[in-house]
Amino acid sequence: MVAIACSTAFILLAILPWRGFDPTGHWHRVGWIPFVSRPVRVIDVVGNLALFVPLGVSIALHAQRPALVRTASAAFACSLFGEWAQIYSRYRFPSTGDLVLNVLGAVMGAGGVEYLRPRGREESQPGRRSRRPKEEAEGVK
Repeated sequence: MVAIACSTAFILLAILPWRGFDPTGHWHRVGWIPFVSRPVRVIDVVGNLALFVPLGVSIALHAQRPALVRTASAAFACSLFGEWAQIYSRYRFPSTGDLVLNVLGAVMGAGGVEYLRPRGREESQPGRRSRRPKEEAEGVK
């Protein structure tokens, strides 16, 4: 839980606008069409993906079962809050592309944990078929 809280705090520290607050909002700056609305730079894409990977890893490590939906939901909520706050900054440019990349980064982190998670528990449970080749399962030598 501490890792999830730290990941979330780090994300909010990075994406919230800490200067240039304007209560009127800058809706004309919103990039509504992902990856088209504003110049998309490679550094922005990589940064948005990498920023949310620790959150996905933290949630997946805390969960007992695959948590891709839970991870995507948490990343979406956190990212939406950050992008919404950027609407009220004179210096930031909120984008739906950032929202998509943030969620994708978190899901990639959670998916990596699920991919690397040991599978030994499934084979040791009674009543489950093992994942051994067919010849070993039938006893053929």
